[in-house]
Amino acid sequence: MSKSPSNDDKSPKRRGRPAKRKPAASKAEKPTAKKAKITAPAIKKSPRKPAGASALLGIGLDNADGHKRVTTGEQFAIVGGSEQTHERMTETVIKTFEELKHRGKYLSQVERAELAEIIHKATPR
Repeated sequence: MSKSPSNDDKSPKRRGRPAKRKPAASKAEKPTAKKAKITAPAIKKSPRKPAGASALLGIGLDNADGHKRVTTGEQFAIVGGSEQTHERMTETVIKTFEELKHRGKYLSQVERAELAEIIHKATPR
């Protein structure tokens, strides 16, 4: 024999999802004013950087004085080299990123051939 629900049974039988109930509103609550939305023309969005991690790495191997030289930036790192070599690499990288900014491109957007041309032009003579 199966047990049939009786009226005396105080535990409700749930089937499926329970019904959502709204809490009783108190009489003291007042309706709130709607917040104004900011429209798209009011916000200026800066151009987003494209996805992908790109960086330049410069390694100088002509250090004879034992001094450890390290220069880092947001997208580059220069390690080692003599004082003259390290300074030359730093200047080249800075001019390279200035040229990229002038062209309106990020490092990850530039093809290898174009980057090689920019670096060649940026290298001090």
